Amino acid sequence: MHQINCMQDIVRNAVKLKKLDIGEAEEPAEDGADPGEEQPAYPVRNAVIRQVIDYITRNYMNDITLTSVSQHVYMNHIYLSRLIKKETGENFLEILTRIRLQKACEMLSDPDMKAYEVAEMVGIRDAGYFSQVFRKYFGMTPSEYREKLIFQQQSDL
Repeated sequence: MHQINCMQDIVRNAVKLKKLDIGEAEEPAEDGADPGEEQPAYPVRNAVIRQVIDYITRNYMNDITLTSVSQHVYMNHIYLSRLIKKETGENFLEILTRIRLQKACEMLSDPDMKAYEVAEMVGIRDAGYFSQVFRKYFGMTPSEYREKLIFQQQSDL
């Protein structure tokens, strides 16, 4: 029974991919997502990858993994990993981290939020690791980023 379900999932995704290749309209998202929600900044043609990025964008604050995302889109995690890399040029973890850090930047504009609170809210449970990743990505710590934001806001006045 499990093999039959897996085969049905594979066929369903193959049909979605084929529809894109011949330019047919896509099926609406099955997860009830509001079409007016913010769309990811990845210009991908593949409907499955758009669904993956949308899922990450809506669930970045949770403990999500490639396996959990692959189950969401009914696809083998190894194949999905390769497809993500092929379509976006980034791997799953790079996309997840980018989205989390973009959300963190938005949250850091609130001076009442502590950096460790922002880290937790974007799904990174270790504040030290959050600072390390933030610095690697932006070249400054979350605190330095916040100071720069505050300085820019004061300069604009």
